[in-house]
Amino acid sequence: MTVKKKGPAPQKPIIYSPAYDIGVKGMEKLHPFDLRKYSHVFNELVQRGLIERGQEMAPAKLSREDIASVHTEGYLEKLNDKHELARIFEVPLVEKMPVFLTRKLILDPMIAQAGGSVTAGEAALENGWAINLGGGFHHASADKGHGFCAIADITLAVKKLREAHPEIKKVMIIDLDVHQGDGHERDFRNDTDTYIVDLYNQDVFPGDMDGRRRANFNGGMPNGTADKEYLEKLKAGLDKAAEDFKPDVIFYVAGSDILTGDPLGSFNVSAAGVVSRDEMVFDYALKNKIPIAMLFGGGYQPSNAGIIADSIENLDRKFGLLKGKPGNPAP
Repeated sequence: MTVKKKGPAPQKPIIYSPAYDIGVKGMEKLHPFDLRKYSHVFNELVQRGLIERGQEMAPAKLSREDIASVHTEGYLEKLNDKHELARIFEVPLVEKMPVFLTRKLILDPMIAQAGGSVTAGEAALENGWAINLGGGFHHASADKGHGFCAIADITLAVKKLREAHPEIKKVMIIDLDVHQGDGHERDFRNDTDTYIVDLYNQDVFPGDMDGRRRANFNGGMPNGTADKEYLEKLKAGLDKAAEDFKPDVIFYVAGSDILTGDPLGSFNVSAAGVVSRDEMVFDYALKNKIPIAMLFGGGYQPSNAGIIADSIENLDRKFGLLKGKPGNPAP
């Protein structure tokens, strides 16, 4: 009797690498960021049976030339300056670290995640959707990084996708991180083929007024915004976007820092509100047959990983993403 060996499980458009985790031991005490939320979410998805180890897609490996295609040479040189790195990462201790160590433990993981955003764009075209368990560095632009964002992965992913697929022209960025997406707003300031929906806390960092004027739907809201008003504003933004623009692809920055208790966000959105938000965005994309690439964005609490996994599990339940086909919920 011959026992047939089980073949490898089919790959799923979840992009992840252990290289995503920010690897500074003890740094979580100096910065309000779960620096290993990426592996925490992946492990949650595995434990819930949504994906098997080995089914995830690896992020694209980015060359210096890739990164230089969306950043100025002057900015890239600044990434060799420990004072500049400390400013970008908002961790004064970085000034006391050798630059090579900072790059290895903080910058290299961000570059790996940026490669994941590039892969997510390609995977979304092929599968209808993709989720990068990282990325969404929406404060980084061609000549500037700040707010814990050093690499303009959104700009790079859009650029790479357009270059590889000339038929992909119109791009929508739905940025629902609690902070304004000033980086991509600056990079795409003169690009009429890019439509930006940005919901954010108008009372906190970065307060970029030029960037706000670039957003096609400028959804600034005050401190303390909770589920009802947040989801109503999102519906208004999606309704306006549907009237104004017909995108070929969506890049969705799904920041979980809108959650109540986030020390840098100051919103009061519940875990259920985050799940509803993500469902609304995916429903908008899938019912209109628009490929969507979800990127993580910010999220600064230890509980966020479980809530993100809850949301992905809900997307699977509603749309059959991992166990069926988009728009065809699994039984």
